[in-house]
Amino acid sequence: MSRLFLYANLDATVGLRVDDPTLDALAGDLHSAALSSVADCPPDAEADLAWSDAKDDLVQISLRGEAWETPMAAADAFFQSENLLTRLFCSKLAGLLQLHAAAVADDAGRAWLICGPSRAGKTSLALSLMLEGWNWLTDELVLVDEAAPTRLKGFKRNFNLKEPSWPLFPETDQLPHRRESWSGHHQANIRFIDPEALKPDSFVPEADLAGILLPAYSEDGDSPVFEKTPGMAATQALLPEVTAPSASMVSVIAGWARDVPVLRVTYNNPREIPASLRESHPFD
Repeated sequence: MSRLFLYANLDATVGLRVDDPTLDALAGDLHSAALSSVADCPPDAEADLAWSDAKDDLVQISLRGEAWETPMAAADAFFQSENLLTRLFCSKLAGLLQLHAAAVADDAGRAWLICGPSRAGKTSLALSLMLEGWNWLTDELVLVDEAAPTRLKGFKRNFNLKEPSWPLFPETDQLPHRRESWSGHHQANIRFIDPEALKPDSFVPEADLAGILLPAYSEDGDSPVFEKTPGMAATQALLPEVTAPSASMVSVIAGWARDVPVLRVTYNNPREIPASLRESHPFD
């Protein structure tokens, strides 16, 4: 049996450790942005995830010592493990407020939250801005300390890029630890990529919130269109993405919607958004 251990703490430091060198590649594909050699676990520590061979060349996943579902093909085990990793990290970071969103940092080091439902284009927009020089905090989970509600904390995780967006980002075609796997939940192939391989030293652990982008893909759209979104509408757009709803998180989001610009970005090609931002200066 091969085992993987997670660590996470309330300053949003996250990482992985494996106890079998043959798992290094798998762990890298799963979460290379957070892969760490920090190895000081007690000898009797229970693994967070474990994989063992089952009959018919299938893989059995164990979650904290208990079998997870039934044995499955290696490709399915990979995607299930990726989902379980995020869930495990969320549980270990339960002391922080959590929002399903991406976040990037502009040239001035200010954080821009990118929030919307699945397929809205969070990852594509984050990648587009990164490739124009911005840095990244996360493409999946924004973390907030209730005591500092406008300070966003990053979450190191490999970006998940859905297949319809692959042709727009040829830079991701041959990255180290790139892995492609079918997601039944999304009904799409997902490309897992390490953003640090795409743009080294670009992770920002935390930054002050300067604004919020709400991407909305439009198949027939031309140039990106930016529309200011009032506070109530902004709050309603953000609330469905709260990982664990609470009065504290509602209060934080209401404050964001009141105090920083919130822009709905309707677009056809995410790669056109960075230039349009520069030309129109919609944040001023």
